[in-house]
Amino acid sequence: MSLGRRLPLRAVIAWAIGPVIATTLCACHSDPPPPSHAVTRDSAGIQIVESTVPLGAEYVPWTIDTVPLIDLGARQDDPHEEFSGTVAPRRLGDGQIVVATSGASELRFFDSTGAWIRSVGRAGQGPGEFQSLGWLAVGPGDTLRTYDWSLRRLSVFTPAGTFVRSYLLASPGVERGAIPRAVLADGTILVSGTPFIRPGHPSGVARDTAPLLLYGMTGAVVDSFGRFPGSEALIEGTENSVTVMDCPFGKDLAIAVPRTYDAIYLGSEDAPEVTVWTPTGHLTRILRWQAPPVAVTDKDRTAYLESMTQGARPGQEEFQRRLQRMVQQAALPLQKPAYAGLVPGSNGTIWIQTYTAPDLIAATPFQVFDSTGQWLGTLTLPARFTARQIGEDFILGTWQDRDDVDHVRLYRLSRRRPS
Repeated sequence: MSLGRRLPLRAVIAWAIGPVIATTLCACHSDPPPPSHAVTRDSAGIQIVESTVPLGAEYVPWTIDTVPLIDLGARQDDPHEEFSGTVAPRRLGDGQIVVATSGASELRFFDSTGAWIRSVGRAGQGPGEFQSLGWLAVGPGDTLRTYDWSLRRLSVFTPAGTFVRSYLLASPGVERGAIPRAVLADGTILVSGTPFIRPGHPSGVARDTAPLLLYGMTGAVVDSFGRFPGSEALIEGTENSVTVMDCPFGKDLAIAVPRTYDAIYLGSEDAPEVTVWTPTGHLTRILRWQAPPVAVTDKDRTAYLESMTQGARPGQEEFQRRLQRMVQQAALPLQKPAYAGLVPGSNGTIWIQTYTAPDLIAATPFQVFDSTGQWLGTLTLPARFTARQIGEDFILGTWQDRDDVDHVRLYRLSRRRPS
């Protein structure tokens, strides 16, 4: 991930690598076709949609409530609402919310009102157990996929949490590890590769290309999707060691797959541009919009270094100081990424997150594009909230309070009435 909202500090030694109220849409209302500020043209069978300005806030089909419908974490005396480590929530078709929390090595199931139902999993290496639970995705039929970073193991569960099976994701090459990114309609997994950076690698900022591959349900590669720009990393290499961390203000490969599984959105975050692909690997559309580049200021760099100090853990002070020296001495990017990630919405919409780092508490604007590629406008989400899943009438994500305690929140999206 890129810095996004939280400026996560992830340094590794490279060789070790209240009730939900559903919004009912009345059949008697239909949105009038909006005007267009976009220019659409065809280039060798690829549709290019270029927007200079958005249509305006009145054309964004939703408003978001300011108070969450569900706030998991608000009941501080309930251990089921204590989340730590990586926290990944997903909402199922029946309204259940499933939360993967690496700190407890388990999946927690809550009903549509936010009441705890059950927990599945525990620390370990056996079937249905986890050592480093860090990824959760919903596949066809609301089946669940998890990934364990330490075991490099993908596990499949039923919507009720019953363990089905697990398999290893084999490295896609001699020097690369596998990172699951999305589930497709046939159950295959879209996986990106990441390089193992070895001692002797030159120090500085680097961005390698990342292969995108399709893995079958046995953990083997079944097809290649192509190569795309990967994550920018900050590297300090010597003859005998190498330290790698997320590059401050670095770009990443943004990937989003809607629940209809009919498209794959990819973006390098280099420029205000997103490409749209079929699941079989054909480029069909390019979305472009006008947004001026934003410079990284001295104030931004100072704020980043301060956030590193706040993230120091007991016993890691010297290592933390070493990382700070890496940041201070590096030739960091001069411009911020063009955006900070992609979240698929309903009805073919794509929500593009504005890059707000190093501000850790700012409300987050999203640029919303419709199914034709038209830039509709901006919808701003609550401060300290990170969107993970967007439906027709809800947004699910994580929220941090002032003590950096993680909550899982569900907000209602209300449909605007046509004017």
